Amino acid sequence: MQHIAKKIQDVRDIAEDKKGEISRDHPYWSDNDARVTTFRKMINVCNSSMLSIDVGNGTVNDPDWWEFKTGGEIGEDDMYIYANEYVSFIKISTIQSFFSCTESGLRLILRGIDSNACNGGTDPFKNIYECLLRSKLDSERPEFCDLLDLFREVRNTVHNNGVYFHRSWESKVVTYKGSEFNFEIGEPIDFVTWEFISNIFCECVNHTYEVVEDDAVSEIEDVIYDPFSER
Repeated sequence: MQHIAKKIQDVRDIAEDKKGEISRDHPYWSDNDARVTTFRKMINVCNSSMLSIDVGNGTVNDPDWWEFKTGGEIGEDDMYIYANEYVSFIKISTIQSFFSCTESGLRLILRGIDSNACNGGTDPFKNIYECLLRSKLDSERPEFCDLLDLFREVRNTVHNNGVYFHRSWESKVVTYKGSEFNFEIGEPIDFVTWEFISNIFCECVNHTYEVVEDDAVSEIEDVIYDPFSER
């Protein structure tokens, strides 16, 4: 599991670097401002994921731990199955949580720019990021739209345990950076490796940083309040 932890650590390090740059360049931004909290939440997701992996290394791969928990021996085949299920659980949780950080941050930023846009920022997420990234910033961010199109479809398959379904009952091909990603109705998606996930996360961090530093966002003097920060 250590190679997985390293992938997630790389994402955390980038998020910490971007948060540090923001704190240095905008020291007057409040700790409960979405322009700050979005990166802090991304860091927390990575830390929780790495902690889960560390716990797994010391438990699900240890026959003695299983014997203590079950009161008897467990076969290697069963232990392997349980370990894989545990890693799958971490993967799903990490994808969902990181997507949530990104989505909530962009919704709050859109409200900070235009409180009336997209029904007060309550529209479906695709409407939110299309509006923000294509019409509300000083510089359009079409590549971030493409990334979120891909990330959104990946997140949606989580609801079906990694199998793609859509109410249209039509398959879909999402193109990002010249690569095609196929989402076939009723078929599992097999390209969501940990390397793929970490790359998506890193790009989300970098694109979100560019959004925050866009003049339309960075020059907002009021706090873009994040209610999650009070938890």
